[in-house]
Amino acid sequence: MDQQDSLCNHWKRPPSIFCEARNLRARQSIGQGSKYTPNPLSTPGMASSPISLKLAPDLAEAAKLRAAQLKYPSVNAYLKGLIRYDALVQGDHHITLPMAALSGPEQDKLDAKLLENTRRGVGERGQFLQRLIEKVKTGSSPSA
Repeated sequence: MDQQDSLCNHWKRPPSIFCEARNLRARQSIGQGSKYTPNPLSTPGMASSPISLKLAPDLAEAAKLRAAQLKYPSVNAYLKGLIRYDALVQGDHHITLPMAALSGPEQDKLDAKLLENTRRGVGERGQFLQRLIEKVKTGSSPSA
């Protein structure tokens, strides 16, 4: 078994998009002599599509911190990772979708709290996060 085969063997199932990503990284580190076979479904030479994105300062800072904490090489790579994860999981956005409906100042308050938590390394889930969103909507301090 060569190094390429062993990269995805631990899944004990046919290669997937995860294996393709691992194989690409391995090919880059192994060099031209590898036995890597490109994915026939990929589009060779496909360029990235530029998308402009504006973030509030606290949200941008939280993205930088999370990218570093998760060891992404850049915020751009981190955002691509979030989009890829969402595309793979196809889950509901029952937490973040209501946040998008908040006014700009309400979103800023929430982003400030999320940045504070990111700096402390603390996540919020479930009912606590729902209460935090409600506090922002009603004008209470989100310092819970």
